[in-house]
Amino acid sequence: MLLNFPKKKSELIRFINQECLIFDRYTLSNGLREKPEVIESLEESMSSAWLSRLSKSIENARSRVQKIPQISFPENLPVSARKEELIELIKNNQVVVIAGETGSGKTTQIPKLCLAAGQGVFGKIGCTQPRRLAARSVAERIAEELGSTVGDLVGYQVRFLDQVKAHSLIKVMTDGILLAEIQNDPFLNQYDTIIIDEAHERSVNIDFLLGILKQLLLKRQDLKVIITSATINTERFAKHFALNGKPAPIVEVSGRTYPVEVRYRPLVPYEDEVGNAIEQDMATAIADAVDELEHEDPFGDVLVFQIGERDIKETAEVLRKRNLKNTEIVPLYARLSMAEQNKVFQVSQKRRIILSTNVAETSLTVPGIKYVIDPGQVRISRYSVRSKIQRLPVEKISQASANQRKGRCGRVSEGICIRLYDEEDFKSRPEFTDPEIQRTSLASIILTMAQLRLGSVKNFPFIEPPNDKSVNDGFRQLYEIGALDEKRRLTEEGRKIAKLPIEPAVAKMVMQAEKNGVLAEVIVLASVLSIQDPRDLNETNMQTARQAHKQWDDERSDFLFFLNLWRFYEHQRRHLSQSKLRKLCRTNFLSYIRMKEWHELTIQLEQSLKRIGMHVGELHLYEEVKEGNKLSERLSDLHSTALHRALLSGLLGNIAMLDDERSYLGTRNTKLFIHPSSVLFKKRPKWILSAELVETSKLFARTNAQIDVRWVEQLAPHLIKRSYADPHWQKKSGQVGAYESLTLFGLPIITRRHCNYGPINPQDAHKLFLRHGLVEGELSSKAAFFVHNRRLVEEVERLESKLRRLDLLVDDEQVYQFYAERIPTHIYSQPAFEKWVKRTEQNAPEQLQALFLSKEWLMKQQADAHLQQNFPDQVALPNKLKIAVDYRFEPGKKQDGAIFNIALEQLNLLNPQDFEWLTPGLLIEKISCYIKALPKSLRKQFIPAPQYAQLVLSDMSPQKTEQGQAVPWLSQLVWALNRRANQKVRSEDFGELVLPLHLTPYFILFDAKQKKIAGSADLLALKRDYQHLVEAQIQRHQAKQNAQSVLVTHWDFGDLAPEKTIKQKGLEMVAYPALAMEAEQIVLRLFADQQEAREQHAQAVLALLRRELVDKEKYLQKKLPLQKACLCYAPYGTCVDLTDDVITRALIQLVAHPEQLRTQQQFNDALEVLRMQWIEQAQSLAKLVTEILTEHQKIAKQVKGKINPRWLLSLADICQQLDDLIVAGFVRNTPDKWLQQLPRYLQALQRRLEKIDQDPNKDQQGIRQLQPLLNLFNERLQDNAYAGREDLIEIRWLLEELRISIFSQPIKTLQPVSIQRLEKRLRQL
Repeated sequence: MLLNFPKKKSELIRFINQECLIFDRYTLSNGLREKPEVIESLEESMSSAWLSRLSKSIENARSRVQKIPQISFPENLPVSARKEELIELIKNNQVVVIAGETGSGKTTQIPKLCLAAGQGVFGKIGCTQPRRLAARSVAERIAEELGSTVGDLVGYQVRFLDQVKAHSLIKVMTDGILLAEIQNDPFLNQYDTIIIDEAHERSVNIDFLLGILKQLLLKRQDLKVIITSATINTERFAKHFALNGKPAPIVEVSGRTYPVEVRYRPLVPYEDEVGNAIEQDMATAIADAVDELEHEDPFGDVLVFQIGERDIKETAEVLRKRNLKNTEIVPLYARLSMAEQNKVFQVSQKRRIILSTNVAETSLTVPGIKYVIDPGQVRISRYSVRSKIQRLPVEKISQASANQRKGRCGRVSEGICIRLYDEEDFKSRPEFTDPEIQRTSLASIILTMAQLRLGSVKNFPFIEPPNDKSVNDGFRQLYEIGALDEKRRLTEEGRKIAKLPIEPAVAKMVMQAEKNGVLAEVIVLASVLSIQDPRDLNETNMQTARQAHKQWDDERSDFLFFLNLWRFYEHQRRHLSQSKLRKLCRTNFLSYIRMKEWHELTIQLEQSLKRIGMHVGELHLYEEVKEGNKLSERLSDLHSTALHRALLSGLLGNIAMLDDERSYLGTRNTKLFIHPSSVLFKKRPKWILSAELVETSKLFARTNAQIDVRWVEQLAPHLIKRSYADPHWQKKSGQVGAYESLTLFGLPIITRRHCNYGPINPQDAHKLFLRHGLVEGELSSKAAFFVHNRRLVEEVERLESKLRRLDLLVDDEQVYQFYAERIPTHIYSQPAFEKWVKRTEQNAPEQLQALFLSKEWLMKQQADAHLQQNFPDQVALPNKLKIAVDYRFEPGKKQDGAIFNIALEQLNLLNPQDFEWLTPGLLIEKISCYIKALPKSLRKQFIPAPQYAQLVLSDMSPQKTEQGQAVPWLSQLVWALNRRANQKVRSEDFGELVLPLHLTPYFILFDAKQKKIAGSADLLALKRDYQHLVEAQIQRHQAKQNAQSVLVTHWDFGDLAPEKTIKQKGLEMVAYPALAMEAEQIVLRLFADQQEAREQHAQAVLALLRRELVDKEKYLQKKLPLQKACLCYAPYGTCVDLTDDVITRALIQLVAHPEQLRTQQQFNDALEVLRMQWIEQAQSLAKLVTEILTEHQKIAKQVKGKINPRWLLSLADICQQLDDLIVAGFVRNTPDKWLQQLPRYLQALQRRLEKIDQDPNKDQQGIRQLQPLLNLFNERLQDNAYAGREDLIEIRWLLEELRISIFSQPIKTLQPVSIQRLEKRLRQL
């Protein structure tokens, strides 16, 4: 046979193209490319494989010719009448458009006509159908007419089911199958004819195929393309496939043979039995229409178009309640089992009412239909480019669809079509349904085009090109999942996604799942997301079904529900027969068909992944979880997180954030709600991921999971929009930081996260580095110029803080410009700065030298020469303790003015009044504030205040003392002011003065390591809160030295040092050893506070002396001659009180300063003095007291009783004087000098009483002279500023001397006194 082949290569190639299968032609011809023009012997020139393929191809082609059966055409079909014409058109034209009404037979007869025209020999006749149900029924019908069976001469292929053999002549398939084949066979070499049936439906797949075929026809001259359509806009198809400007031929085949009457029956309200108006629902209207048709012909089959499965079930329920006689209700929708679908094509003895979705509109011809009921509605898919949501709204059908539905009746006899809307409504509807390509997402189409290299979408020959907005949205979707790059080129991951038979977004999840190690789980979920919900739910069983499905719920996610359901189903599938499995599904309200579809798609996905080299693996084992007493199994949290991260990668546009109590804010500012069926409906997490967003009454998120939104950043870095706010210098890290916010499609993924701003914006970061790091000194660098410059700046800033003025240091801007001119712009952080400094030191040290500043350059003007004296860096307290002082100029802040740095070990040595003096430079302003706080009547004496403040300050000194105690600052201020005032100032006159913060001392407490412990403007509060730390250290030290405090009964412990230094744990503290009283016992211990130590020691020394001389004290208590004195003292106290006062006063007279007794010798000397003189001193004092009290009682009796009215003023003054001289405790409190004078003052009073009787007017005149002085004295006495002053105490007793000189002459005074002298002294206080 090989000898008969042409020897010329060109003739041989022609022979191959005429005799071989199309599938082999290219390979065989390509094998001859390198061969010479004349081939003498094919056996010698060609390989055995090539020769074998050539032989088999010719043999297979001839075998196919022999398989073509006898072809007959039913005479009752309109298309059969024009078969000769159609065969000639197919033979002579590459493209033919055949238009025919429903029932014309074009779907089943055209493939046979192609066989009759000689097609199907060198390749299959491919026939596409828009639906799987139609593909199967058409294949069965053609096979039956050709006398064959499905899978032999005629086969069909739909998703998951391939009933086609290699020798099959006709292959019926869904358009999606053909589209998928093009990816592996772009030239469609296994076909010699392609029939696109129902092209008028204009699905995305049909439009895409028509575009591909138009391009392919130029490359394959042997390919025949037949376009079949209802009589709807067929010219558009013809023009689309025009060759050389000539449209493809159109053949119109008439379909109906009987007229159809159209009746319009719009829904109308009706009244119930009690007269209430009720809106007619669609199911009732259909039932009423059936009743109407029953009157026409009770045996005529009725086709009712419904929106969906739920509507079919609701209408069926209404019809069954009507108890229709001799009637069979038959549902028809795509998800029915094959057996149930076949019922539609079976003849019945009863009247049939077929309730069908729009699958019966064009794809299927249901036999025997006499009547059609058309509600005029359809659920149509529409994609919103704005909201990125695929919606399924119920819309009115177009006029073309309405006519298609009408055409389903009138084939067997005259028919009736009842439209459940009015005629005006029909006329107002659009003429045609929008092509699907205008209302759906184009992501899959664009991805397929990119994989097949079909060129740009803009140049692709669509019949009606999609608008640019939809195209751009499709590109955007693919970019979001990483299938395309920024230049719209296919990525490596995009190629893998394109090979999977699922939506691109779902394929993206699969890709990510492989990385996350949960590929098996995601395949299961990807499959179920690609099909309709496998749960069998409708209005009647909703509640029961939900309860049955709860066993698979997982509170974390609705996705895990499907994973749990899969595990359950797969386990049962392996162990149950098919009938039992069907029953199990029915019991659990699951659709067996959809569960099977789910299983098959999962298997197909696994196989597809294996073909591209991905390893699927097994599902992860579940972990046991105990909830209360219930033990259950579920996917581990680790794998659940990995699973949902994978899902998120393909559903980035479906995340949402909780907006208020019920609603969520989705991407691109969409408002949505969790569907009530979700396990998260009541939980309402902050962030959710949804498998789909469906808009019905409102936008619902279905199949949801709680997610961590931080996953988004890793999964979609190319989609994240980043914004930066508040760039700032970070001293600790030495770099410029900022707050980064991330958004995805408008949703805030991360808010104000800290980031390194330098690499993001080097220019701005450089400026901030210079301004904050170098100019403001917030850089931790040891660069010589920086250390030098900072030291100079700090010196000048310290001067400014001391003077409280900001005009010494040059502006920061000048310093900034200085650095900006000398430091490269790429330096924006400390690490970069240090590298630059190190490199410059080696290569160009002069550049660093130019960065040194001088103090003269930094200062605008020179400081005052007395600055250091007025604002010292260290102050010495009266106890010679030195305290470091800082100065800060920060108005409004607590740490403003003088800041005293106190070491913890110094805390017990400090007294708040020492710090009233601040530092000299601040005192004038402080005094001025006090002057300004005075009432106007007093304040006007001291104007101008600053000048008087300076004069007053010259009279004040922290070294001034009274009775061995430092005089308080306020007391000295009052004294100094009153020396210059006519109207005297009291401390109360300053009112509630609140000094500016910088004029009040602020204290910072540091530990031994110079670490700040606390800070406060209240030193007493610091001592209260933290002195226990000092005392604890002292007590611990004491505890180490002695097991407990030393109990003292005799002074036998040696001498006491004035103070003791304790070193412990880095602290060096001063403690004060002293005797102290504790629970009636005398102990030796250490004190933290010096004043407390002095007071305790004095008290304890006197107690020790008394205990040493306890016999003498007992003697005095019994033998002191105070019987008469006690009677006179009765108004003021008990005899015991008086006796104790005398004994104690005698003791103190002999031991005047017990706090100074700190050596054993001093104590023994004092003890000896007491032993020798105490009794005598006490007896002498008792005698004096008796004399005083006796005389006082005598005078008191004289001024009582009947008295001359002329004496009233004088007697009142005398009584007041008596009360002032003798009070409770006068023995203990009256100074020794004046206690001795009390008898004389009482004698002077007796003399005054005698003189009153002679001349009362003269006495009263003396009182009037004395009264102003007494008033002035009382003012001073009541002013706390003068409390305890020795000179004021002396003036008090000099007033008694003054009374003698005025009222009791010729008794002599101790010293010269007069009203003028005492007034002068008072005013000079």
